[in-house]
This record gives sequence, C-alpha cells and structure tokens, in this order.
Amino acid sequence: MEEKMGKDITKILVECMLDKILQDSRSSPRRLARNLVDISLNFAKGRFQKRFLSDAQEMLKNPESAYYELVSDQIANVDRKHMVTFGMNLGYNGCTVGAKRIREIEAEQNLNIPWSLSLLLDRERLLINPDSYCRIIEQGRKIGIYVYLFFLHGENADLCLPLIENYPNCAFGIFLQNCTFSDAYLEKLQKCGNAMTVIYADEAAPESCQRLREKRLLYGIHYSYDETDREKILSESWLTAQEPLRPCFAFLHARDSCSLQTQNEIYQHVLAVRSEQKHPILYMELRQDIYQIDEIISDDACLVGFREDGSVHMRQQTQNRTDVNIFSTNLLDLLKTVALKQATAPSAEY
Repeated sequence: MEEKMGKDITKILVECMLDKILQDSRSSPRRLARNLVDISLNFAKGRFQKRFLSDAQEMLKNPESAYYELVSDQIANVDRKHMVTFGMNLGYNGCTVGAKRIREIEAEQNLNIPWSLSLLLDRERLLINPDSYCRIIEQGRKIGIYVYLFFLHGENADLCLPLIENYPNCAFGIFLQNCTFSDAYLEKLQKCGNAMTVIYADEAAPESCQRLREKRLLYGIHYSYDETDREKILSESWLTAQEPLRPCFAFLHARDSCSLQTQNEIYQHVLAVRSEQKHPILYMELRQDIYQIDEIISDDACLVGFREDGSVHMRQQTQNRTDVNIFSTNLLDLLKTVALKQATAPSAEY
C-alpha cells in the first residue's frame, strides 16, 4: 500500500497546489485561508474531510474569525514543507486513503478499526526493542491506520525519532510531559515533516514552545484535566493563557479520575468555543474529538489506546484489558477481540 500511495496522482496534484498557495505570500490571510479550504474541498473524497472542510468554509465567512489570525501566524512561522507533509499525511493518507481501507476491512470482517492509535511509550522498550513499536505501525498501516499519537512522560523525546523516520507517510503527534528534547530532535523533525510536537501546559512550556517556533516547526499544547480544573476551563481562562505561546492546537484530555459528566460538559464547551472563533487556536478535547472523527469515517466510533505494558484501556472501564496485549498479539487479531461490530461489544478508548 505504501508503494501505491507514493504513486497516487491525486495526492501529487494536491501537494503541488497546496505548496503553490502557501508560496504566494502576496495573498492576505483571509484569501489564503479560503483558497486552502476551497482547493482541499475540491479534492476531498473522504467523508470526514468533506464535512470538516465544509464546516471550515462556512466558519470562514465570518470576517472577524480569529482563525484568520491563526492562519497568518502559521504561514509566517511554520516551514512550508512541514505544513504540507504533515497536512497531507493526516488529511489525505489518514482520512482518505486510509479511511477507505478501514471501511473495506470493517465490512469484510465485521469489526471496528480506529482511524488513529494512541500509545503510551515505554522507555526501556524503546531502547531495547524498538521493533516492537515498528510492528504495531506496520500492522496498522496494512489495515488503513496512518495516524499515531505517542505519549511520553519524563523522558527524552529523541527516543521517538527512529519511529518518525521509518514511516514518512504517517502523521505522528508526540505528546510530551516533563520531557526534554535535543537540537538533533528539532533538526530531524525539520527534515521529516511528518510529526507535530505537543507540549504539556506547565511552567516549562514557554521555553519549549519558543525552541519549536524558532525552528519553524508545527506544535501544540496539551493538558490533562479533572473536576478541579472545571472552572478555569469553562471560564476560558486556561485557553486564553495559552495564546501567548502561539500553538496551532490546544488539546484537553481527561484524567482517568474525571467523571463522565464533567468530560461531557467540557466537550460541549470546547465545541462552543470553536464555533465562536474568538481564539486563534484549534481547540480540541482529544479523546472525544477523535471519537467523533472515527464515527464520521466509519459509522461506528472506535477508540483504541495501549498502556506502556501493551494492555488495552477500554472505554468507560476503569481497568485495562489484560486478556490481550499488543506486544504479543497482531493488531487485527486484537481488534477482533475488543472491537467486533455487535451491540454487546465494548468500544475501546485510550
């Protein structure tokens, strides 16, 4: 499939047209944003792409939209190759070519396949047996998964580099917390263009974001919340505090202890903030937005995440699934166990 994708004429045309639009520095941010959306919509084949771009087209009719400021800032401060490569891997490979493959296999085998995979990375495994992660990605690509979210805590982000380099047609979100990264990490991201670093919103975030910005890299902010964070999120004070960091994305994700009621309340708030277009940041509740995207792509929503030990964390369950393990089970076989298309089968969630 990798070879076939590499020769995709439609993909080449879209890349060339997007690159040409981004090169045109004479365009105003408003014209540039509208052109990007219009061109992308003309070539959109996937259901999620069409819906997302149609919504974006409608939102950009608002002349006061803060997203024009976001577009202007990203064009001026993010490398063009990085934007095109990451955008194509996410939007075209992940949400068009990959999504089509996902729907085909789902229909054939009566199971749910997620459009993205979340993995909590283990330092020792990355150092001693990195091929175990490569196998997951290779198995994922075979069934149409081209989007991977890596979560790394308290380690050096350079450990992720071999995975990013080995799979140039995938899109990676590297979610870091209490992590360091070297200049070599930044240089490798510049070269590959297929990964976005997502910094945890703490006291170290300004310095990390500045380093990424100086290298003209795409980056975001993330924060894990529970009931104690409800007020600052709903008042928009948390999101407003992130604006000086100039991230493209701001992701919220609930801690395991957070109630479903609070999670749903926060998500409805995130949807309202996006609709109001007052903040120059793409605001997301990570799990719930990914869940909604998957539902659009393949009707039945399916979220799958793996802990450091390879166990599966199931939706609306406090305990991990220990009867299956991604390091000892083929991904497709694992999904046949946890994600069959039947009323009683539980969905999986990171």
